[in-house]
Amino acid sequence: MAKAILSGYASELEHGVFMEANTKDLRTNTKELLSAAERGKEVIIIYRGKRAARLVALKDNAASGGRNPGFGMWADKQGSVDNQVRSFRKMRHSDQ
Repeated sequence: MAKAILSGYASELEHGVFMEANTKDLRTNTKELLSAAERGKEVIIIYRGKRAARLVALKDNAASGGRNPGFGMWADKQGSVDNQVRSFRKMRHSDQ
């Protein structure tokens, strides 16, 4: 038995594993669809009557260490980051 959640195509199957939503639902009910994805549901986006995309939650930041992948990219450089940036700027301004 399907339970209507949103307007249009949006519906939730009895198992609660995935939902379907059309592009209008995506525009008007983005918060609800994102909440469903965060709860572990897979949201299938219907575009012009065909399945076009899948909205799923990203893996938790805590599982990946919660750090930005760019953090520490200057760790192997000698001197301060400020000095490195100043040297880049000098090169850029000397070309003009």
